[in-house]
Amino acid sequence: MAFKKAVIKIYKDMKKGLDETFTVHFNPSEYSLDFSASYTQRSVFGAADPITQFVSGQSHSLTMSLYFDTFTDFAQDNKFKKSGSIQVGNNPYAADKDKEDVRKYTNKLIKLVQIKGSMHTPPVCEFSWGSLHFYGYVESIKQQFTMFTSDGKPVRAKVDLTFKSLESLDKRLKEPPESPDRTKQRVIGMDTQIWALAYEEYDDPAKWRVIAKENNIRNPRDVYPGMVLKLPSI
Repeated sequence: MAFKKAVIKIYKDMKKGLDETFTVHFNPSEYSLDFSASYTQRSVFGAADPITQFVSGQSHSLTMSLYFDTFTDFAQDNKFKKSGSIQVGNNPYAADKDKEDVRKYTNKLIKLVQIKGSMHTPPVCEFSWGSLHFYGYVESIKQQFTMFTSDGKPVRAKVDLTFKSLESLDKRLKEPPESPDRTKQRVIGMDTQIWALAYEEYDDPAKWRVIAKENNIRNPRDVYPGMVLKLPSI
């Protein structure tokens, strides 16, 4: 039975739903899930030690390495392995210049960290493999090319990915609702971004402008850990 391939579902416009599905070449051999919380220490007059206070939970992250290969013709390769020998004249790797450039596939992942037009946000995506369904955005990506054709074309690559979580709409609907007609406050954590808050609060990352206007923020990058933001009702 063939193994089920992992997929990355890409949502470029949340109102229109799924935009594209990207299937990996090889399933990851392992992945890591990291969780953290943000704390602050406050000095108290007369006390020997500061008081540690919880500030907020942090987005959890998913990290993994994915491998891509356009050099090997696996069906042909297995045929020659079963025969016990590979003749130079019949070598399926002889015409390596005809192999596909592996960047045709890895560059699709690069787009997951690029800001999309007027949205000023990267696309929201979901990594899905078996029982793992991680919903968020790609925070960082690193390509390493490990094999090349005789004319320098990359045909094998390793891609390191780090995803940051976003709370899904389905999960929010299952939780007790908060009053939508009240202005709320949120404390900025180490990795918090305004557009991520807009998605969590309004299900639309483009509404980061509403938060920025409410808090007199001209540049959405001018936020810092511990900063308190008002989230107005809309």
